[in-house]
Amino acid sequence: MALTVITPSSITRSPGGAYFSGTTHTNWYYEYQSLDIDYIRAPTFMKYVPPPTMSLSADTTGSYGVTNTILRCTVKASYYRKKVFGSYAGSFNQNQKFTVYANPADPYGGTYGALDASTLGPMGSILTSQPWIFIRPWVDGVDTEVSREITAYTGYIKENDQFTSLPSIIGELPNFHNAHAGPQPGSIPGYQGISFHELLVYLLTGKYDPATETAVGMMLTIDGLGAFVTLSNLFPDQWDGLVGSKVGFSEYSILKHDYT
Repeated sequence: MALTVITPSSITRSPGGAYFSGTTHTNWYYEYQSLDIDYIRAPTFMKYVPPPTMSLSADTTGSYGVTNTILRCTVKASYYRKKVFGSYAGSFNQNQKFTVYANPADPYGGTYGALDASTLGPMGSILTSQPWIFIRPWVDGVDTEVSREITAYTGYIKENDQFTSLPSIIGELPNFHNAHAGPQPGSIPGYQGISFHELLVYLLTGKYDPATETAVGMMLTIDGLGAFVTLSNLFPDQWDGLVGSKVGFSEYSILKHDYT
């Protein structure tokens, strides 16, 4: 899995599919799956820190500091299978592969050390660079067409007992204020009546250091978010606080992920 350090404006999203020419003109079963993730690493608990000094590596021994960090993510997943008429050389499949686009700086411009092929860094994107594609002849009376797509989140805001998922990783509340809890766990300084609740994605203990990340941790994070899609365990834009109203779809399969 390749890693490229870029600015967010340089991101290229995954293609919508592939076409393979051949001589057999017939109906084909065409299956497609992709997963894109935008993420920001942020403290799960931070003793109060004035904005000019906010950092993922604030000293935990002083009057303020980071005790651990997680990723907060926007997850975009799609799956479809459909009947297409065309000329393909024959049955075909390709596994789903990913590219990590890691930004070395957090929203304040702070950096935490060099990134390598096993680090996600303080923020960035994980994009499907090669979607899962499976093609074979269509079987009438057996095959069915399905189309699924979601944009969902790993956290939500509770404001005066009303639940709202974050529509933006960074922009909804200023900088880390949208992504850290303190001075009391679950509360956001300066926003009375607002608390943040979330899934714990890629938890790292202590202040952030890229050296604590691993390639295994990266792959488990991608698979874990894919599993949240499969299990419908992600939050929509507007959430009523009921478990049954989380989103996802069962057709998504992490068995199609390929990290070679």
